[in-house]
Amino acid sequence: MQGGRVSSMRSSLFLFSSLVFLFPAFAAEPSVVPERERYFKIIRTEEPQYPLSLQIQGVKDGSVRAILHVDAQGKLVDYLIVAYSRKAFADEAVRALQHWEFEPERVHGKPIDTVIDVGFEFELSGLIVVQGSAGDAALVDAKVNGGDEYAVCSLKHLDCIPTPLSVVSPVYPKEWADRGITGRAVVDFYIDETGRVRMAAALSWTHEILSVAAVEAVKNWRFSPPTRQARPVLVHVRQTFEFRKERVIVN
Repeated sequence: MQGGRVSSMRSSLFLFSSLVFLFPAFAAEPSVVPERERYFKIIRTEEPQYPLSLQIQGVKDGSVRAILHVDAQGKLVDYLIVAYSRKAFADEAVRALQHWEFEPERVHGKPIDTVIDVGFEFELSGLIVVQGSAGDAALVDAKVNGGDEYAVCSLKHLDCIPTPLSVVSPVYPKEWADRGITGRAVVDFYIDETGRVRMAAALSWTHEILSVAAVEAVKNWRFSPPTRQARPVLVHVRQTFEFRKERVIVN
């Protein structure tokens, strides 16, 4: 990963980049995400500014966590704020992100879509920009501070498991099974406050074609709004698909 440092008197910014393949264009070894040929890079950033309203209130620091979907052309096509200590920090992070430019990862010479986990740490001192691997998308839950004004939930903290309203099965033609294309694919995604699936991405797979089928199916799922203490919340989910000769099993 690439890192950089920019001087500033107003804020501090720290980024964690956890990379997850969305649509890999290659065959994978069983249940392993292959190494990248070239890592994803942020090639231009807009510096977030420390919100003046929070300075006036005497707030000395804050944080924001976001998930970004960057396509194979390096365009930011979607983002999801998963935690923030103050909404003004989140608004400033989103404003700055609109001006960022990216260079997509390449595997076997082909650019791929990527989902990135990014964290901002605001402080009333210099501005530091660092990118590094956080290793596992599950760390998003672990890194959420209990004092955050807004934060993603895990399934165990919900009032109840969201009710599936529309579930599409992965495409799994019989000829795939006949060719020995069986195994599993694990998909990571979020269900937002309206029940919509966001940021579906494959974490691991036995065959690349199965990961694409699973992700495409999950993108079309819809749920009842997840709630915690009767209030709609954002929830982080991981789903495993078992592709067997007879059928697809969702675990």
